Amino acid sequence: MQKTFGISLLLAYNGLFGWRRRASDAGGWLAHDWNDAAAGVRYAQWRRDETRHFLAKFAPIDFRGKTVLDFGCSHGGSVVYYAEQGAGKVIGVDVAESQLRLAQAYLQHANADGHLPVEVRMGSHDRTPVDDASIDLLMCWDVFEHIMNPEQVLREWCRMLKPDGRAYVSFGPLWYHPHGVHLWEIFPAPWTHVLFPERTVVAARHYLKRDDLDPAVITHYRDLGFNQMTVRRFQKLLRRSGLVAEMLHMCPVMGLRPLVWLPGVRELFVTEVHCILRRA
Repeated sequence: MQKTFGISLLLAYNGLFGWRRRASDAGGWLAHDWNDAAAGVRYAQWRRDETRHFLAKFAPIDFRGKTVLDFGCSHGGSVVYYAEQGAGKVIGVDVAESQLRLAQAYLQHANADGHLPVEVRMGSHDRTPVDDASIDLLMCWDVFEHIMNPEQVLREWCRMLKPDGRAYVSFGPLWYHPHGVHLWEIFPAPWTHVLFPERTVVAARHYLKRDDLDPAVITHYRDLGFNQMTVRRFQKLLRRSGLVAEMLHMCPVMGLRPLVWLPGVRELFVTEVHCILRRA
């Protein structure tokens, strides 16, 4: 890909913040080879361990005997973790066939003797293969900002939850966060996606990463898996979903909590949303 003037300007801007560039994490998602089965097992184990940090955002949850849905289960690490907490049944659902294959491999590794009540299922973008009113606890983290049909998904959650069921959800960074475009490792400068046009940012991403994504096909943020979720949009979708927020916590950037309550600038300074949802 050629370096256009727009890309050059974007690179120069990010060069000013090169000291903030995030190094790859050998155990995390930045360094993960999504096509390597052995790496998939290691990544699933990392996700299993990280599940504790997700749950720490909420008051203690009693999993004992509950039917749990891990929505966006990826490689299956969290599926195993919830089962280890005493869940009666854990269902992992994802729409990516390649990730579910790796999840199956991980479950064979972590549940070789079949003692854990776990399974994974292939979902679609508009339907989750789970019965109505059958889920006690729906768990979803680091997924909602990548869902392309979030309104339909919220309605699906409402359909699947039992009347006294709860959905525990955490997602972020929000779209107008300084790094809402999720490309810390190549764009260390804040608000690159706000200051530069979409096509320039996506083209610069291709120029820097040089991976197997086709620049002729991947031209928009949606093509990269970003639904550009904001606090305002999430609250609007929630009002139409049949769900209500029992808890909704907005985490500020660098502890700047007063800015979270200012409507005019809030979107720029919310890093994550943690919420507990129930049927209205």
